[in-house]
Amino acid sequence: MKKMLTGLLSALALAASCQATVLKFDGDASYHTGDGNPYQEAGYQLHNSSGDGVGVVFWGDNDNGYNADSGVPKRNTYTDRTVSTTTLSKVGGGAFDFVGLYLAEGRNDGNGGKVQFNFKYANGTQALTSVLLDHNKELEFFEFDEFNLLEVLITAVPIAVSTPGPAANRWLQMDWIVVNESVGGTTVPEPASMALVGLALAGVAATRRRGTVPAHGGIVGRVAS
Repeated sequence: MKKMLTGLLSALALAASCQATVLKFDGDASYHTGDGNPYQEAGYQLHNSSGDGVGVVFWGDNDNGYNADSGVPKRNTYTDRTVSTTTLSKVGGGAFDFVGLYLAEGRNDGNGGKVQFNFKYANGTQALTSVLLDHNKELEFFEFDEFNLLEVLITAVPIAVSTPGPAANRWLQMDWIVVNESVGGTTVPEPASMALVGLALAGVAATRRRGTVPAHGGIVGRVAS
């Protein structure tokens, strides 16, 4: 089960996130594959480099323990189940800001692993970073706060374990991808959000540390390394 922050801190952090859009994958809560490639939601899309919908699975209400969202009823997650890269972008193109996302192993098996992110900016530059999944069977939140992007490429890096295949983290499970509209390389807060920033800062400072993961509905969490 996801580690919990207080509802107040989560609400304040979300309010301070300036018109955040959250891709939840919950339009169809059933267990299914495909669902289009690219998958589209709220003006954003995820394209899997496998080239077809078969490379993507939504665990949904499958009761085999693969779904890392332990809520009741279970909500859905997006899972890249091939050795491939998933690209996040806006439908029709355009710049956006990438706040962060929840990640887990593709089958929620607790094997850990490395996930690589390639940020492609509107000014033509790129940057690479990676994060390490812990060995708990749950979703972890990773915060990035990257601005003025055209694409984010997300790739699970296989690791050496005793069991080959999905257990080696070639599959990757994602949920609650948090993005913002981008304006000139920065986001513009709403007045109501600005009024809450002062209250949120103390909570944000206390929770922006490695190992802190918010419940669904919050965006302050584990900082990408």
